[in-house]
Amino acid sequence: MILVLLAALALYLGARFLVQHAYVSDPQPMEGARASELADRVDPNTATIAQIAAIPNVGGKLAGGIVEYRESYLRTHPGAIAFEKASDLLRVRGVGVAKMELLMGHMVFPGKPATTRH
Repeated sequence: MILVLLAALALYLGARFLVQHAYVSDPQPMEGARASELADRVDPNTATIAQIAAIPNVGGKLAGGIVEYRESYLRTHPGAIAFEKASDLLRVRGVGVAKMELLMGHMVFPGKPATTRH
């Protein structure tokens, strides 16, 4: 009786392995397929109102103000970057030094490209 149960279990596990065989690539990718969904910082130059509003202590009104400023800035400065550094947020109505410091920990800024000296 035990031999029959062990044979049935082995047959079941073998069939399951064949049907649900998972392929693991070698080498492993540097980032997982959903890594971008786990990002803990947002770029104010590309973030939506909802993404900015998800930052703690930032509501929809301030998030809308940031996006509105960015769009207005880009209309008058095509091809430019609205927020190159955290202090650029001070140009947004409703953002003071304390709010800027709060936002700094949740945002990433591209900064200016480095220049090379010869």
